[in-house]
Amino acid sequence: MIPGSAVYHVVEAMAPLYTAAVLGYASVRWLKAFSDEQCAGINHFVALYAVPVLIFHMVSTNDPYHMNERLIAADTLQKVVILLVLMAWALWARFGRRRRRAAGDDGGKPAAAPDTAEASPLKWVVTSFSVASLPNTIIMGVPLLDGMYGAVSGGLMKQIVVTQFCIWYNVVIFLYEFMAAREGISAKINPAENAASLDDDESGGGGGVPADRSRRHEVTLNIEITEVAAPADETKAAIAVKELGTDGGVTKTEEAAPEVSPPAVPAQQAPPVMRVVWKAVKKLLMIPNTYASFLGLLWSLMAFKVGISMPK
Repeated sequence: MIPGSAVYHVVEAMAPLYTAAVLGYASVRWLKAFSDEQCAGINHFVALYAVPVLIFHMVSTNDPYHMNERLIAADTLQKVVILLVLMAWALWARFGRRRRRAAGDDGGKPAAAPDTAEASPLKWVVTSFSVASLPNTIIMGVPLLDGMYGAVSGGLMKQIVVTQFCIWYNVVIFLYEFMAAREGISAKINPAENAASLDDDESGGGGGVPADRSRRHEVTLNIEITEVAAPADETKAAIAVKELGTDGGVTKTEEAAPEVSPPAVPAQQAPPVMRVVWKAVKKLLMIPNTYASFLGLLWSLMAFKVGISMPK
């Protein structure tokens, strides 16, 4: 049975968080105290300053030389197991999709683009992994465990926070930025848009008939009429015009003239791996949480080695 004092400590630890959340919701929803621009500014301030400072405080106050190896190993093991299971599911889904595509059994659905079809399982892997194994420990976990089990459990949770922010969060953010960079570079080098624009230019907007073909028919018609109209023989001109109108409008001049085929569209190329990686790394280096976690880790390594502490 949970004693009343434990319930009181849990409520005491969680009350500031829920009070701020309720006040913020009520101020925007009912009181209209903040406009949309002000809410965006507050969110920007929290993302750029408040959360990085909190991460730095959590990581810098943890002793990296006296961490619980069994706790870190257990936390790492459960994350690796979840990641392996999700990757196995992604490979199975990708293999099944390719097998159905090769067999031509898509259930009547149009074939999806190769990049979209192959990249969607990876997106689900990253999203499911982050939801399943990266909870909101820094905002909710540490105060909740402090109230339930005391400062000892809060210290253990800090160790998990250090591994999450220094390793796992950066890995997940890098994967997200890697996929975004890959899609952006693939869109730039994808020749499908050029082919579509070429078809639009050729179509001329007249019932799907290419513009150059219609112009070629007009030129052929003018040449035929000129050639047969020179002898001033109405019968020959009528026969030439009749030949143009029959058999799908094909004449000897058209048959002799080689048909101009549209330029060949080059095959889609895969984006360079190093270019995608570099773009993802640059995006990762623009996130303040990355700097806060690693600066906090460096400070803790120096502070607990030399024996100095931050001013309170």
